[in-house]
Parts: sequence; C-alpha cells; structure tokens
Amino acid sequence: LSLYHGYILKVDDSRRTLFENNEDLAKLVRKTLAPGVYLLDTDSPDDLQAVAARAGIDFLPAVAMGTPKSDPSPLPSLLLDQQELESEEGLPVSSSTSATRSVPATKAVEIRSKLIAALDELDLPREQRDVLLSRIERKIIVSTRQLDPESVRPEKMEARGMDFMGKVRIAEQASASDSLLQIQLEAGKDTRTILGKPLSMIKKRGDVMLKIQSEADGSIETLSLGRAVLVRRIRGSIFSEPLKG
Repeated sequence: LSLYHGYILKVDDSRRTLFENNEDLAKLVRKTLAPGVYLLDTDSPDDLQAVAARAGIDFLPAVAMGTPKSDPSPLPSLLLDQQELESEEGLPVSSSTSATRSVPATKAVEIRSKLIAALDELDLPREQRDVLLSRIERKIIVSTRQLDPESVRPEKMEARGMDFMGKVRIAEQASASDSLLQIQLEAGKDTRTILGKPLSMIKKRGDVMLKIQSEADGSIETLSLGRAVLVRRIRGSIFSEPLKG
C-alpha cells in the first residue's frame, strides 16, 4: 500500500515520447506510477509550465481539480489600473488608495472594441494578430500598451533532416491540436509527400513511428519520423485550436 501527495501528470500515448525524451521535463518526474502517469517533483504546476515552455510545448492543460464542496466563487470582474482608465478611457480617478477598480460590463465591451481597433491599426501578420486577439478575448490584454507584437513567440511549424526531436515535437503538436501534417519522404531519387491526420505515435529504438491517415484517400500508413525529410504542421485559425497563454 502506497500513499502519495503532490501533482500527478497523465500523458497520453501520442505525447508520451516527447515527454520522456525531454531531459528538462524528465527531471520533474519523482516516480512513474503507471505508463504515462507521473508523480511530479514540484510544488507548483507553474514549474511544469515553465519547463514545457522552454521545451517548445504549449499544449499543457490546466490542473484538474476535484468537485468543490461548495459553489465556486463567481469570476472576478475585469480589473484595470486607475491611471490607464483615466488616460485611455477618460474615467476619473477616485480618491481611494486602491490601485484597481471593477469595470462595468458595458465599459468592458467598450474597452474590448477599442483594443481590437488598436490591434487592427497595427496591421500585423495573421499569426501575431490572432494570438494577440485571443489574449484580448480572454482578458489577458486590457490596455493598448499590452499590444506588443514582440510578446508573441514565433511558433515553429516544421522540422527537417537531422532535427529528430523537432520532427517529433511538430508531430506531437499536430496531434494535440488536431492539425494536419505534411510529411516528405525520400523515395529513391525522388521525394514523396503525404498530407494527413496523425493518429498515433509509437516509440521504437532510435526512432518514432507515426501512424497517419491520408487526407487524399483516407488510407492509413505508418511512417518513420527519423527518416522523414520534412515534417510540417498545417494549422488553421488559432480559434480552431486550443488557446495558448
């Protein structure tokens, strides 16, 4: 009989290879409780998020909590800095020493509209605009001063040749976001390109085998990521994929 206390991470088969082959992530594992189930050596899920971010992984879920014993508290009102409200929204600053104030729903809608208008004026590439827009919708951005294109980390969408872990990571991300993969393989003196949906990944000695369903005819085949010349993720709008922080 064993009793454990701490954070437990469950990793499905399609992502386990990437997790177990990343040195930084592996260091957070205190004990493997079952295949794909790990007791973490950390007191905060933020540590795992930070390590995952350095590893280029951005699909970690929020911590799943047990059923609360009482009704959960309502979501907090949108909070803005008083000086920002005065300068950007024309609202008076109260004599209170409080640094923040709640924003009425109508004012929140107005602020959102102004932020989107300011975002459109920046005329950014679609990738950067979509990420910043998602932050506005989730109220991560509440001021035009936060509309910084440099804060959007470029996302690696493809890996080539000898970058084995890069190819594995791209395949993992495609599986997690339900995106399509474009795989280019050598076929003698020519190359063969397959576009399809990743179904599963199986770790072999020195390689990872990817099972993929062709978008063209629905056929299923298993490919070697190690031998792939190119692995590229084909993504749609950011709103069709899990939101990132």
